[in-house]
Amino acid sequence: MSESSFTASFLGALEGTVSVLLTLSVGFLVAQKGMVDHKTVHRISSLCTKVFLPCLIAVQMGPELTAKNLGRLWIIPTWGLLSTIIAHLLGWLAQSVFHTRSWVIVAAGRPNTSALPLLLLESLGSTGVLKMLAGDGESASQTLARAKSLILLNVVIQQTITFQIAPSLLERDAQQDEGRDADDDADEPGAGAVVLTLVVMSR
Repeated sequence: MSESSFTASFLGALEGTVSVLLTLSVGFLVAQKGMVDHKTVHRISSLCTKVFLPCLIAVQMGPELTAKNLGRLWIIPTWGLLSTIIAHLLGWLAQSVFHTRSWVIVAAGRPNTSALPLLLLESLGSTGVLKMLAGDGESASQTLARAKSLILLNVVIQQTITFQIAPSLLERDAQQDEGRDADDDADEPGAGAVVLTLVVMSR
């Protein structure tokens, strides 16, 4: 029984991983062929973040995350909070040690792996592994919905914290870029000649 469940779990994990890799491969090939440009990628990303993800969260989490369930599943938002804080601290550490840009802190704290757990759950549901995790009188589909709501709850906590601190961090990068551009302009030979000419004329 344990061997069969291990095989089913392995196949489910493999199916979810292959799904993510195929999606990434299609995106890479589309970009290589020049079928989309940077502006299109930005618009699609914005659409997914501002429309599709909130709709998924509202539909998936609404029926599951009642006040009773949240009182019983307090560990999920707690872990989302702690993991995000730890991730941002690692980003700060990387910046102080390796002198990276501030967007690294944002990237360290932003969850980018939501698709893989959700696809993995779908695979485990299709292979029958989730039946062993179902509660009393709970079907596999209900278990799948509950598991998805927990993953999305963790994503909401992480995204909320990251989006609160991201603007100020990205603004630091923008200010550094502006300062670097100003220094480059000042270092140009033409600019130096103009400054020297003004000094000579003032004398």
